[in-house]
Amino acid sequence: MALNIPVNFCQVAVKMSLTGRLSPFIMTFGLKDTAGTLTPFQIAILVDTALTSATTKPLNTANVIGGYTYNGVRVIKQEEVNRTFAETSLAIAGGGAGGALPPNCSVLVRKKTAIYGKKFVGRMYLPPIVAAETDIDTSGNILASIVTAHNTRWAAFITEMTTNAVPVYLLHQGSKIGRAHV
Repeated sequence: MALNIPVNFCQVAVKMSLTGRLSPFIMTFGLKDTAGTLTPFQIAILVDTALTSATTKPLNTANVIGGYTYNGVRVIKQEEVNRTFAETSLAIAGGGAGGALPPNCSVLVRKKTAIYGKKFVGRMYLPPIVAAETDIDTSGNILASIVTAHNTRWAAFITEMTTNAVPVYLLHQGSKIGRAHV
């Protein structure tokens, strides 16, 4: 079932790869072009910059495990009449100091929304963040200091996107034909 994207909203797919693995890692979220004037490519550049341009950014090379590569984004924007898209093609290799999580671990993020019937629905897996096995307690939880550092980076990303007039949204599949939930 295809996702219904409202006019001037975008679906963004962040692309990453791991050396030696054929299938890519893809993380998706929504954005809204509040002025309705940006092209998908302009939005893609804003997303790339907000994710990677400094060590305070969530997917900067220092914050991604070595062996993983940030490959850019694909933006699909719903215009008044049709959908347009653009992709960036980058190769920013992870070079984070420290260890990697064991292969059987992943970082799960719960997506939250206030839409009736959809509240707290959704989840996604974070890209391969820098965290050593010692950063995981005996119950399998990531230490609070690591979570706080990553929350700060992602909050900065959300703030930067809002400042650039393309705030982050959670897009839901509509429950009725022709109706999209944001």
